[in-house]
Amino acid sequence: MQRDFDKLLAHYATVTDGSSVLFVESFQELCHKHGVTPDVLSHAFAREVAERLVSDRIDFETGDFAINDLFWASDCSLTGFALDVFHAFEDGEIMSPHYPPGTIPWKDYTLPALREALARDEESRGPN
Repeated sequence: MQRDFDKLLAHYATVTDGSSVLFVESFQELCHKHGVTPDVLSHAFAREVAERLVSDRIDFETGDFAINDLFWASDCSLTGFALDVFHAFEDGEIMSPHYPPGTIPWKDYTLPALREALARDEESRGPN
């Protein structure tokens, strides 16, 4: 899966015209290729995106584009961890007039939410 995730994220990092690369059909093909359910693929890709943003290996725009594509490619059916990651990115997309001065939404809301989601996910996996 890693090679496919690398290709997808390379696209999102370099595309300039907003063209998507992950669609319902290609999402289903990836599930079939790797022998996993849509939930398993969504979880794995969301985790990859979250980990890369938290570790500063991708920028917010790249991660946001990837997660939005995942949401639509999954036919709007993200659950659990993947949905938490999607919501964390949604929180970073807009600047609300209710935010305190100097707020940078993705830094102040998305990053902490992703760190929490990753920690909960790690905890739910239990010891290796």
